[in-house]
Amino acid sequence: MQTRTILVGAFAVIFGLVSAVGAFVSQRRAGEAVPTLEVVTSTADLPWGTVIEAQHLKVSRFPSDAIPEGAVRKIDDAVGRTSRDNLARGELLLAGRLTEPGVGRGLPPLIPKGMRAVSIQTPNVSSGVTGFVMPGNKVDVVLTMHGSGHQDPSGGGRTITLLQNVTVLAVDQNIQAPDENMMDLKQMRTVTLVVTPQQAQELDLGQNKGILRLTLRNPLDEALTDVSQITVTSLTNTTRDLRDAAATSDVTGELAER
Repeated sequence: MQTRTILVGAFAVIFGLVSAVGAFVSQRRAGEAVPTLEVVTSTADLPWGTVIEAQHLKVSRFPSDAIPEGAVRKIDDAVGRTSRDNLARGELLLAGRLTEPGVGRGLPPLIPKGMRAVSIQTPNVSSGVTGFVMPGNKVDVVLTMHGSGHQDPSGGGRTITLLQNVTVLAVDQNIQAPDENMMDLKQMRTVTLVVTPQQAQELDLGQNKGILRLTLRNPLDEALTDVSQITVTSLTNTTRDLRDAAATSDVTGELAER
């Protein structure tokens, strides 16, 4: 009886091992059966405005069903083009994030089709973020205009958010951010923005009639916000309301203490 028990146990162990090996082989074959294709990936971090060279790239294999549309398949198809975005090391290259082939180098190839590049003189740009505005950043453009006289309903001036979530194409003549992530203030004579033709007109008029200021955005924050204009009148009224509220609070506190 004991011998039979031992034999049964041995057969059970052998059967389990065979089953495990079979499952492993099946999984291995299933993994090998997944079709793959060659795609181009980056071998280093490539900042905005980088002219792509062969040394920046390598060919990798990806599952064919995981390759997005527009993936670059050959290194030669990317060499000589310029990155329109910051590319991370190991990232799969997409044609839409590179300039069109054959358009050359420099600033013009970085301008998307249907868009325009407009430069703003830095004396008209707020110094609040000057030095921190770099190519590839997202910014809002704020316009301040002074009133025309005492009859001006704004009370002497108004500020509006003219444009939101626009891309900085260049700072002065630089289309790449410096390694220290801060521009030299002495070199900041202009900031070039990517805008629509309509926005280009708005910027030109705003630059001639008022003061333009840039506010930096988080690169992941692309939401457009409904922002009301601020006038001297509304700002004064708000200040008065806050002062009155504070005074009322003080009086209420004194009465409570009595």
